[in-house]
Amino acid sequence: MSHVTTFLLRISLGVELKKKNLTLVGTVKKIKPELPRELLQLQGRKLNSSTFAFSEDCTIVSYRPKKNKNVMVLRNMHNDNQVCDGKGIKPDIILHYNITKGGVDNLDKMTSTYSCQRMTARWPLVIFYNIIDVCAYNAYVLWTEKHLAWNVGRLHKRRLFLEELVKALVQPELMRRKTLPRTAAAISAVKRLRKDTEQPSTSGITDTDTGGKKRTRCQFCVSSDNKTGSQYDRKTNCESPMGQFDPEDNGRFPLTQ
Repeated sequence: MSHVTTFLLRISLGVELKKKNLTLVGTVKKIKPELPRELLQLQGRKLNSSTFAFSEDCTIVSYRPKKNKNVMVLRNMHNDNQVCDGKGIKPDIILHYNITKGGVDNLDKMTSTYSCQRMTARWPLVIFYNIIDVCAYNAYVLWTEKHLAWNVGRLHKRRLFLEELVKALVQPELMRRKTLPRTAAAISAVKRLRKDTEQPSTSGITDTDTGGKKRTRCQFCVSSDNKTGSQYDRKTNCESPMGQFDPEDNGRFPLTQ
C-alpha cells in the first residue's frame, strides 16, 4: 500500500499505479477539477455522513466530520462503501488511512533531518533532491535489516550510514581523478577523502616523472605571460605545469596559499 501527499495525489495517478499492481490511499484536495460536484456539496448532508464515488479503478469518499469540514480520501484498492458502526460512523477507507498515514509523516521527518535539498527555483531539481533523499533512506532500511549487528546501540546510525554511502559513491570518481582541484576548500576535501579511502598514502597522488613531459602553459601565470614549462608545484600538490617562479616578479600569482 502506497501513501502519497495531498499535493501529488490525483485520480490519474491512482489509475496508473493500479495498472502496475500498486495500491494507493491518500487525501484529495477539493480543488481538483476531476472531482464530482456531489462530493463537494455539504448543504443538506448530516454530520458524520459519507458520500461515495466509484470508477472502474478508484473509489473516493467524502466524509463530513464537522459542520464546515469535508474530508475526501481516494483509494484504488477496493470498490466498496463499507462504514464502521462505531463512534463517528467513519468509512473503512478513512479508518485505513488513519492507521497507515503515519508512514508518510515519519518519512518526511527522517528525510528532513539529513537531506541533500538546497534552495532552488527549478522544480525538476526539487523532485530530484527528494528522490535522492528517499532512495538514501530506503537503502538505510535495507542495510540495517540485512546487517542487524551494524553499529548496535548508536543513536545516529543513519548519519553514519549516509557518510559511508557518500564515500562509497564518490570513491570511484575520486580515484579516477589525476589532479587536484584548484580551490583550497576543494583540495582539502579531496585530500581528506583520499586519506579515508587509502591506507598509508598521504594524498593519493603519486609523484610524476617530469622527464620528457610536453611543455604546457602555466596555470598560475597571468594570461599575458606566454611562458611554458614542465615543472610542478610540490607545495600545493596541484601537479599543474608552472613556469620558473620568481619571488620578485609581482605579475605572477604566488604558488603557496
